[in-house]
Amino acid sequence: MRTVGASSRITTAALAVTLTVGVLVAATGPTATAGSGSTTYVCDFGPLGAHPVPVSSTIPDLSDLPVGAPVPAGSLDPSFVFDTASIAGVLAVVTSPSATDMALGVGEQPVPLQGFVFGTPSGTSLPASATSDAFSAPATPGVYDVTMPDSFTFTGFLPGVPAPTPVSAPCVTDVPALLGTLTVLPIAAIPSTTEAKVVKKRIVKGKRAKIRTTVVDELGQPAVGNVVVRKGKRAVSKERALDEGQTTIRTKRFKKRGRYTLTVSYLGGLLTEASSDTVVVRVVRRRRR
Repeated sequence: MRTVGASSRITTAALAVTLTVGVLVAATGPTATAGSGSTTYVCDFGPLGAHPVPVSSTIPDLSDLPVGAPVPAGSLDPSFVFDTASIAGVLAVVTSPSATDMALGVGEQPVPLQGFVFGTPSGTSLPASATSDAFSAPATPGVYDVTMPDSFTFTGFLPGVPAPTPVSAPCVTDVPALLGTLTVLPIAAIPSTTEAKVVKKRIVKGKRAKIRTTVVDELGQPAVGNVVVRKGKRAVSKERALDEGQTTIRTKRFKKRGRYTLTVSYLGGLLTEASSDTVVVRVVRRRRR
């Protein structure tokens, strides 16, 4: 996450290698740099009236992330300060105040907040904190706004006999404040190698060719994705998925005799580039008995 005057970046090549070997990292993690903003909510307390409640919030800074990267719970833990000047009368009679249904916005994605807790009031300032849920970075590279909640529910209890009466007030705003931005980086695919071998180099006219194929990335890890066989630009097989980086793919039937050069193409995956290999098949006349 980037705020004014602060940013961090890891190279796409490093990200690709890191994710390929299955190690998930949150770059350098939260830093001391933080983003802040302030929003005024209108809270409707019913019989106690509707009141404007200014709320300021601060979040920690997150490093830039690759597309789809998991972000652990607690990475966006916000702190809040409620200006209670306009609701002093409400707080004078409401006990155990809290807030629910809060969520930060990351682009169009809500990130729910849990464990909301008010702190010790100081004058008309009432601090609070919450814990952010885990979420995933957006699937498309870009810069995404991180915003305050657009609504929440203020809760508490009014004194009563035989038991306190619960009270809740919906608090809404049309323009939640911007707290910072999250930069989502593309993942740089790493090279792959395709090795193909024909099971039988000579086949009889009207038969199919079988081709054993192995695809690995430059780290030697089995690739994930599909393979297809082409003669020139025309596909002569259905796409077939790799299993642990390997598959045996069958072509369509060859109706004419001749020498065929076929391209076995790995179509690439999320983390690996496409690659190909060529094989030669000879189609011969069926022997007469």
